[in-house]
Amino acid sequence: MRSHAADELFAKCEAMLLTGGILRPYSTSGANLIVSKVVPFSAGYGLYGQASYNAVPYFKYMKLQNEVVTTEQYEAAKAAWLAGE
Repeated sequence: MRSHAADELFAKCEAMLLTGGILRPYSTSGANLIVSKVVPFSAGYGLYGQASYNAVPYFKYMKLQNEVVTTEQYEAAKAAWLAGE
């Protein structure tokens, strides 16, 4: 069982990393062209951790549609995602 002091120290460290941390890209790959029926931005995504692997959790929120995603549909979904909708 952790002590209260350990929790406070962990909180201070986490705050320091969140406010002043630097994230270095772990890879720099170019754009990839794909054909997909996955509704844009419906699948889980993560650069690090379990969501970054093609494992079961990756499929948890994924939605599929009958037709291939169009550029217009992707751009509209991206704008909505960036707006927090």
